[in-house]
Amino acid sequence: MTPEERVRHGLDVLYATDAAGRLLHPRNPRLPAPRLHFVRTATGNTWRFAASLSPALVARIEPLLAAEPVEVDTARWEAHEPACLVAVRDVLALDQSLAREYRGPAFAFPERMPPSSIAVEVLAEPSGVVALPPLEWVTSAVESDQPLVVARDGEGRVVAQCHSARRSASAAHAGVETAPEARQRGLGAAVVTEWAVGVRRLGLEPYYGTWWDNAASRALAARLGLTMFAEDWHVD
Repeated sequence: MTPEERVRHGLDVLYATDAAGRLLHPRNPRLPAPRLHFVRTATGNTWRFAASLSPALVARIEPLLAAEPVEVDTARWEAHEPACLVAVRDVLALDQSLAREYRGPAFAFPERMPPSSIAVEVLAEPSGVVALPPLEWVTSAVESDQPLVVARDGEGRVVAQCHSARRSASAAHAGVETAPEARQRGLGAAVVTEWAVGVRRLGLEPYYGTWWDNAASRALAARLGLTMFAEDWHVD
């Protein structure tokens, strides 16, 4: 799969769109879409605007994005933000103040995942389970969260999980979390591995993303041998 195909997959799994490809809302849960989502790969740049963004602002921002050089050296992405970033921020601020901004790497999974020696399970029926904070939400997980993979402690409490934070008809995006007292034990890698296997059993492509400042999440991606294929930048 080419980086461009992965980008299309990734955007589709993150957002519901209208007929023109404009962003309506993120998948799982239903929330407002960012006003802009820009993706760069080593072979090209892609962007999507929120359906709510005015045509006048789109007309001012699109030339800035179109002029953005392609950065072929992926090792430069973290330290070298898109050249158009400041100018795009300024235009968006004419409409309303910037609420939140996110920039970070997107990863693809290898075809074969290394097996884990840590016991995990797919939690098909989450009601009634006991989970440590901040994982209590797993007791009310819904079908779109599946596969929901968990690790338990010696008392049977859920201490780590990986679920489909976003899911479309072709792909799923990982959401992973480990209780503070259970970290540094390899549980995150174990649940993500089994989640990716489960996603592929459903005939979907698994993806993983994080932000540049999240060292633990990036270390997990490196441990699993994931391949960085893009950088996401979106502005609310």
